[in-house]
Amino acid sequence: MWNEDISLVKTTPLTEKLKLSLFVFAINALNHVNPGDPGVDITSPNLAGVITSVRSRGDVAQRRLVLGVRLEF
Repeated sequence: MWNEDISLVKTTPLTEKLKLSLFVFAINALNHVNPGDPGVDITSPNLAGVITSVRSRGDVAQRRLVLGVRLEF
C-alpha cells in the first residue's frame, strides 16, 4: 500500500480561555491507486495473472478531504 495523508491545523486564541482550531485532513492526498492481487485461477486464461481490483485502506480508495472547526473552552 502506498498512501500519503496530510493534515493542516491552525489554532487561534480568541480570549484567554477560548481557542478556535480550523483543520483540514487529506486522506490519500496524492490519489495514488493501489492495485489488488493478480488472479490465481490458472484454468481461466483470461483471468490468470490479471489484476481486476483495487486495494483500499478501510473504505478509502480515492482522495478524501475532511474539513473541521473545533472550539476549545
